[in-house]
Amino acid sequence: MEYMDERIIELRHLREKELHASLETGFLIDHELVAFEPVELFDGKVEIMLPAEFVPMPPHLVRAKYQSENRPQLIRTSLDTEVNFTFSLFPVPLAGEEAAPAVRQAADALKKVNPAIQFYDRESEPLGSSEIAWFDYKTYGLDDQLYNLMAVTPIGGKLFHIGFNCRFRLMNEWKPAAHQALLSVRDLTGAAV
Repeated sequence: MEYMDERIIELRHLREKELHASLETGFLIDHELVAFEPVELFDGKVEIMLPAEFVPMPPHLVRAKYQSENRPQLIRTSLDTEVNFTFSLFPVPLAGEEAAPAVRQAADALKKVNPAIQFYDRESEPLGSSEIAWFDYKTYGLDDQLYNLMAVTPIGGKLFHIGFNCRFRLMNEWKPAAHQALLSVRDLTGAAV
């Protein structure tokens, strides 16, 4: 009988995951419902759907978690700081058709710096009248393995860089949500692409 109870609980959980598998309904991640909402970044130049409970990472934590001087310009983090979306808008010209080559170049550079990186998917997808290109990979932190996703797309004709990371054990739960968040990016600059 105990086995049957466990199976019923598992089936209910799977059903809840099916019902909560979009930015509109939220995602059931690690047994918690994560709701998403639109967030404007870079003084209203770009909009993206992000988890409603994520907050800007405090500066002292930014310096601790991202020690390189080339750290992201903006970071939205979970309250426990274990799941992060990162953003940078560079004054580097980028057209939609240049997103895929830019991502390929970034992946090649990462592989040269750290040959132990394990890559998964590399995609280029339509995004409005432009394109977004992304790849995901596994890295090794001090105390755990991390799942990472990196993407680029033009915003106002400039290179918009998006990063995502979480503990590797949550990869399969966060990947669909992070991917849908990428596809929610909107260029609010009114620039022709």
